[in-house]
Amino acid sequence: MLTADAGTFLAIDLLLPVEKQAALLAGELERAPAATVVAHSWGGTLVGIAMAHNGARPAALVLVEPALFDLAPTNESVRDHISVMTDARALADAGDLRGFWNLVKPMMFGAEATDDAWAADEPHAARFARLTVPWGFDLGAALRELPPTLVITGAWWDGYEAIAHALVQRGAEHVKLSGAGHRPQDLPDFTRMLDDWQSH
Repeated sequence: MLTADAGTFLAIDLLLPVEKQAALLAGELERAPAATVVAHSWGGTLVGIAMAHNGARPAALVLVEPALFDLAPTNESVRDHISVMTDARALADAGDLRGFWNLVKPMMFGAEATDDAWAADEPHAARFARLTVPWGFDLGAALRELPPTLVITGAWWDGYEAIAHALVQRGAEHVKLSGAGHRPQDLPDFTRMLDDWQSH
């Protein structure tokens, strides 16, 4: 979160129940009501959950590739992603972690799940299978009004562009920063863009 004179990194254990994650974020915002929240990926979903279900009211938002899948449920890329992840989680829930990873690693990390890599991959697969999926929170109806919001996408996946479009329809500004995939915050122009947006 960014305040007038400093930034605070809010470390939240992503393996906590989502209700506890959202409550922690909402509590921080109560203590810093003038803060701008900068959130990436699942962090964007968590902000949405805290706003929709915990009464959180950020002064402003910067959402970087926000995984707000509930806002673009009809987009083909979003539907395909949810379908694959639903199948993968069913395998994990049935005890087939390797089957889960065979689906997830190519889609999420761009690499094949091989026998040679499995020993190193297994703890990552186990952790990933425990993370909360970023959909199913009824955020489409809840997030009709936003504080001043900037959405930054990496211009690499249609699903995130569709989510950004849905946020623009709710009053957000949208900027594309290509060249770093899912992490446009790693690009040199990111900080300048953030400063320019905050100053106007």
